[in-house]
Amino acid sequence: MADVQDSARRLRSRAGTPYIAVLLVVGFVFAAFALGAGHARTMSEDESRARVTRQVAPYASALSSAVNTRFALISGLHEYVRVNLPEGPSAEEFDTFASGLGAGAAGIRAIQVAPDGVVRYVYPPEGNVAPGNDLLNDPRPEVRADAQRTLESDGIVLSGPYELRQGGLGIVGRQAVRTQDGAFWGFVIMVLDVPPILDEAGLADGDVSLRFALRDDDGRVFFGDEGVFDAAPVSYPIALPDGEWVLAAVPAAGWEASGDAVLPWIWASGTALALALGASVFLAISYQQRLERQVFDQTGELRAQRDLFERVAESSPVGITTLDLDGAITYANAAAERILGLRRDQISERTYDDPAWRIIATDGGPFPSEHLPFARVRATREAVFDVRHGIEWPDGQVKMLSVNAVPVRDAGGAMSGVVASIEDITERITAEESLRASERRLRATMDTMLEGCQIIDFDWRYVYINPAAEAQNRCPAEELLGRRYAEAWPGIEETSVYEHIRAALEDRVPSSLQNEFRFPDGAVGWFELEIRPIPEGVFILSVDISKRRRAEAEVQHYQERLEQLVEERTAQLAEANAELRQATMAKSDFLTSMSHELRTPLNSIIGFSELLASGLVGPLSEEQEKQIKMILSSGKHLLALINDVLDLSKVEAGAAVVHAEEFDARAIVLEVAESLRPLAEEKGLELGVEVPDSACAMTSDPGKLRQILLNLGGNAVKFTEEGHVDVRLHYDGAVAVFEVADTGIGIPHGELTRVFEVFAQIERPGEVKPAGTGLGLALSRQYAELLGGRIVVQSEEGKGSTFTVLVPCEASAVTRRAEIQ
Repeated sequence: MADVQDSARRLRSRAGTPYIAVLLVVGFVFAAFALGAGHARTMSEDESRARVTRQVAPYASALSSAVNTRFALISGLHEYVRVNLPEGPSAEEFDTFASGLGAGAAGIRAIQVAPDGVVRYVYPPEGNVAPGNDLLNDPRPEVRADAQRTLESDGIVLSGPYELRQGGLGIVGRQAVRTQDGAFWGFVIMVLDVPPILDEAGLADGDVSLRFALRDDDGRVFFGDEGVFDAAPVSYPIALPDGEWVLAAVPAAGWEASGDAVLPWIWASGTALALALGASVFLAISYQQRLERQVFDQTGELRAQRDLFERVAESSPVGITTLDLDGAITYANAAAERILGLRRDQISERTYDDPAWRIIATDGGPFPSEHLPFARVRATREAVFDVRHGIEWPDGQVKMLSVNAVPVRDAGGAMSGVVASIEDITERITAEESLRASERRLRATMDTMLEGCQIIDFDWRYVYINPAAEAQNRCPAEELLGRRYAEAWPGIEETSVYEHIRAALEDRVPSSLQNEFRFPDGAVGWFELEIRPIPEGVFILSVDISKRRRAEAEVQHYQERLEQLVEERTAQLAEANAELRQATMAKSDFLTSMSHELRTPLNSIIGFSELLASGLVGPLSEEQEKQIKMILSSGKHLLALINDVLDLSKVEAGAAVVHAEEFDARAIVLEVAESLRPLAEEKGLELGVEVPDSACAMTSDPGKLRQILLNLGGNAVKFTEEGHVDVRLHYDGAVAVFEVADTGIGIPHGELTRVFEVFAQIERPGEVKPAGTGLGLALSRQYAELLGGRIVVQSEEGKGSTFTVLVPCEASAVTRRAEIQ
């Protein structure tokens, strides 16, 4: 009886088991429904975000390219102005450069240059109200603030977008121009219209399934719907030379619409889930042990995978960290410790956005936390690559990093964390910036060069043409850029220049040549070409020498005609020279004979005059003695004149005799000084002599050298009333330098070359004509040249003169001959 009661009790207790199971299944179905609905909505939103991300990316890229391409023109304008410092470009040169600068980019409202902060150059001038604006003293405080900020910066500073005074939404970019020593010279300015830039990026008539908005650094939305930023948008930063914009987008119908579309599927899924769970209840127990075994096995595999990950990470030169969904760092490898400068336990105490990191942008400014790699991955559930920012240490050291971050998903596909790789790129960024700066300077330099500059890549396509090359090609650059060389110039493959370019591209062999080029219209040009291999392909430097070649042809024609005329004239001159030689010889013969005929009676007159003056023939009265002395003086003067004329005629006729012998130049100077001393003392002048301490050996004609110094010294004493006369000798074994200096009346500047002419004498108003024949300096110069030397003079009127005679210490083969021809 007791057994029956126990069995009945067990049956009653088991009778309620199916109901309990049904209740459990129903409850589980509802729970699964709710979970599935939430999960499905999340997955749908994730997919929607990924789709929007893919849609927005091309717009962001196009906008970044459109904006930064125009801002790059400011750097070109900056380099152009710096090349023309300190005066700056002329108005015409500025208009030409500015028209070329803005020709290929829509939306450029104005290009301006402001020396000392005042706008002087404006292109285009029509409708522009900027000329004369003093930016540093502008009545508008915001303009003064932006100008001061530009003055304190070495880069491009942006203002706007805001409404321009000329109307429309615009941006103003400014950059300070400094001289070589760093001093402020002025500003270069570019004003851009925003709508054409948005049109070029495709935003004005973009995808109608999306709502776009653009926000600047100050949080102002200047394009699109402000509500986009409040609707969890997909965001892309648009990096600018000064700050950044943020492009945001959401579905036009909103994120909720995409999530609600999956609810009918949830109902069907819930029903299927209920059936599956009913079956699962039946099968759960039978498979329980097998599942436990599988869980154990999978746990072992996961542990092995984790160990493998850690071994790989520890051997990586790149820093690797893992983060959970809250942004806490759960793992850091050895490279991360080295790069971040912290131990692992110190790294694990921080989150990705911990203020202790002191994260900065690459330009040194603040880096928004929402742009950090972890935040972007968590927001988009997509991987991000090469996110660049810096970390500033307390001691001021800055290290620049490149971070890649990818989401980690569990078996169900949900994101469970993030793996980030960190690379120290400080040196790379420095090198990249130096390279970009160098490229900008090079491009700006090439743009302003007078020589043509062209770059052709390895696919034979034009990738760069400067304005000079554009003019030489007689074809707009935009018609050639991107085209193959042979397509642009049909038949060029048959020319030598094509072979030279091929050698530079394929064999990396540089070359230089002059090339005759026939243009499609039949015109012919000549160019000097320098073809050099470069990393991008080949660089061609060209100079248009067409005018020079035509001029050379004309010169050749005139040269041939000139040679003919020269031959004719040479024949005429030869005939005239022959007649002149005969006349010169006749003159020399006449002078020689006449001088002999004059000397004989003149010597008698001088001799008898000296005899009478000496009193040997009897006493003379005072008047007779005076007259005799006048006869004697005039006779000697006439004899000196005859001697000078005779000597000069011999030199001019090539009949002067040079007696070369070895002598002491110092002795000649001392002898001349002693001859001049009585004359100097008679006038109360000091006579100075400077000679080396030892003998100065020379091989030349001592007589002619003595005559030169006597002529120069006599003139110095004659034209000096007070002060001193100095005779000096400088000797180095190769050239003897004789100087005769005085403190006399000097020579007017315009007469310095004429004093060496025959019979030349300087006459001063109000003064008696100086005594002498005017042959002494002419004869001295002829003698100096005869000895292989020369005479130079330095003089200042009223302060004196210095005559310098330079004579070789060794007589040349010409002067060693017994007679100079």
